[in-house]
Amino acid sequence: MGQSPTDHRMLSHNNKKGKSLHAIFDGDTCRQCSLLDRCPVRAPNHRSKGCKPRDTVGDFRLEITPEIRLRDHMYAIQQTTEWKDRYKIRSGIEATNSELKRSHGLGRLRMRRAAKVCFAVACKAMACNIKRWAKAQTASGRLLQSFISLISDHFKIFHHDLVRVSFCQRTIFSLKP
Repeated sequence: MGQSPTDHRMLSHNNKKGKSLHAIFDGDTCRQCSLLDRCPVRAPNHRSKGCKPRDTVGDFRLEITPEIRLRDHMYAIQQTTEWKDRYKIRSGIEATNSELKRSHGLGRLRMRRAAKVCFAVACKAMACNIKRWAKAQTASGRLLQSFISLISDHFKIFHHDLVRVSFCQRTIFSLKP
């Protein structure tokens, strides 16, 4: 950071670690620049209200805060193909995660213990999938009765297995050496 895009050199700077970066540019040079309207520099503070930057007297200042530097750094990272390839996976399931939180209350589970949470999440995911499947089936005009009985049977088996695993975990952890 020593010059502007149009090769205007800064007069001075005040760069302290962890603080905002300040650069002072010559006001006469900035006022003559054709890019002044798009430039991020600030006009001198002692101007009157409504005064345009070209009508000011004094030097121009550029201030870059740590938040702006972090934002620009994250933007640069997000433009790489590596980041975009990794994000494709997440962006594919964002709609499902949103639906689970919004429609099925996955963000507000009111239970404790891993087995109960696992069971609740599995039930909510199954409900989401059943709802999507039913919507697709009714759109194609098929009957749902056979599928509903099949899901009911699988749900009973799943619940029975989960209760058995939960009982085994309680038994194992309650044993004292």
